[in-house]
Amino acid sequence: MNGSEGKLGGSKFLEIDMFNEVYVRPGDELVEQLHSIMVEKGQTVFEEVASQLPLKTPIEEVFPLEDAAF
Repeated sequence: MNGSEGKLGGSKFLEIDMFNEVYVRPGDELVEQLHSIMVEKGQTVFEEVASQLPLKTPIEEVFPLEDAAF
């Protein structure tokens, strides 16, 4: 994995992880940019879901809604 999602063991979005594995190659700026946009949007969705949960909810237990697809 590359980018910030690798630090968390995945982006929590199978679609983003799969796109990264299949399409992202060093030097392909367009694909890298698309992946960055997906990661950004995924993080926004993740933060929105997390904001609706109790404050003491461990981050490992926060998952996006199934209808939050890419």
